[in-house]
Amino acid sequence: MAQRRPDPNSSDQALALRHNQPVDESLTNGGTDPQARAVAAPADDQAHRPDYRALHRQEVLQRIRQRIDEPPVTPEEIIGTLASFIRADRSQLVDESGQIDFKLIRERGLDHLIKSFSTAVCETKATEDKPGEVVKAISVELHSPVQAAAILARLAGIVPSDPTGG
Repeated sequence: MAQRRPDPNSSDQALALRHNQPVDESLTNGGTDPQARAVAAPADDQAHRPDYRALHRQEVLQRIRQRIDEPPVTPEEIIGTLASFIRADRSQLVDESGQIDFKLIRERGLDHLIKSFSTAVCETKATEDKPGEVVKAISVELHSPVQAAAILARLAGIVPSDPTGG
């Protein structure tokens, strides 16, 4: 498996999924779950377990402390986020030329609307008639306003009528 290389320009050193998982589990049970303790390996075996080693990495310990210090998510925040998915002006995600501009998206505070994105680079070779070119394509998936509306309707207790009449 190839090692993930952190972005040297990023001040936020993201943890790999395999390192975030023990962080999440540690926060979920607070380290006090008796069943988890019963299943845990004896103390002399723990140093060989990947999750034990991950929990003792400085970055992982730092992330646990950050997550503990974060305020809990409130119902109002969840509802507000879903409402923003519904009401967002998606034309604000592109610049004047119609191109995705992530810096502009962050400045406008719209980065929460992005569910995922990917980039692809396609290089064509030069021929006698045409010079070679490199094309970079960015694909952006946004959170669905329809799904957000359905979740909000369910949270509000609104039950849509059955279209099949049943």
